[in-house]
Amino acid sequence: MSVPPSDGAAPKFIWDAHDPLEAAIRAGDKPGTIEALKQLPPAARRSRREGLLAMGEQMQRSHWEGDFQDLSWGCQATAAHWSARDAALMVCGQPADLLLRAVGRVVMNAEEWAGLCQTFGIDMAAWRAQMQTAAETALDQPNGIVEVQRMVAAGLIDRPQGDAYSIGLIALPRAVRWVGGGDVYALFREDPGLHIAALRLFEVEGTSEHNLAAVDKYAHEENQMWSQIFLRGVDTSAYTRGQLLDKTLGTLAQDWPQFRAGWFSRFHKLLVPTLEEMTPRSGQYLALCQSRIPPTVTLALEAIKVLLQAETVDGEALLEGLSPVLTSNVKAQVDAALN
Repeated sequence: MSVPPSDGAAPKFIWDAHDPLEAAIRAGDKPGTIEALKQLPPAARRSRREGLLAMGEQMQRSHWEGDFQDLSWGCQATAAHWSARDAALMVCGQPADLLLRAVGRVVMNAEEWAGLCQTFGIDMAAWRAQMQTAAETALDQPNGIVEVQRMVAAGLIDRPQGDAYSIGLIALPRAVRWVGGGDVYALFREDPGLHIAALRLFEVEGTSEHNLAAVDKYAHEENQMWSQIFLRGVDTSAYTRGQLLDKTLGTLAQDWPQFRAGWFSRFHKLLVPTLEEMTPRSGQYLALCQSRIPPTVTLALEAIKVLLQAETVDGEALLEGLSPVLTSNVKAQVDAALN
């Protein structure tokens, strides 16, 4: 049961050792949890929602460290505990309740969800629609992308469309760290379509806080950097080097502010494109000479120098492409164009 505190804070969960539902959840016994739910009439199930939410708070605190850790659960809540609690919450609560952040939890899969809907007479189509709406609203919350992405991977919702989801993905490595220091690559393994969805990040400038340059700059570890995530995507054949090179040059052509554009210049350097990869894109490099972002122009000039040495650039196109650089106020770029 849960007892609302007098100060208006979140309800405190107090165990009832004689309650079959609570006993099953505490044992991490999902089948037992479902059997206990079957013994409750619909009205009684609905009355359990607040207690299950308070239980989740206690489970969450079991993962905290130091003075803030709450071990009244008896241990750190396991995936089995969360699975049993979530099954109960789905039957007794509302779709949005399942989006509450938690460390180490495993979202039920679509097959389990469909089974619960059938067993307890839940309108599956209506429940899924409500979950979709709740998930897209959760994208506006700090670190909400983690739970939304887990729902996508589990097949409980469709992948959200639009900039809000893309901006959420930009923040994903940081969000995973904040909600428990998990492995961001696990989310890619759970959702094979995530790498392809992430390609859209080359088209979304992001916000002052959530942009590729800021996320990578303040990453605590290399494996939390988008540059490394994209390179690993090539290693796992999620996409090709050519795709990433085209996306990178396409973004640089957009002339985003220098801080944000700088990420793509640095990523181009990490790709280390070969002459064979650069030659068919010589027109794109020449076009970048017209950029108002100095590092972008520098990147273009370095690429053109390589292409020129290999005699793969048309002379007339070269003169036309370099004309903006020759009138630049940046002496180093003028010197590079002349040499």
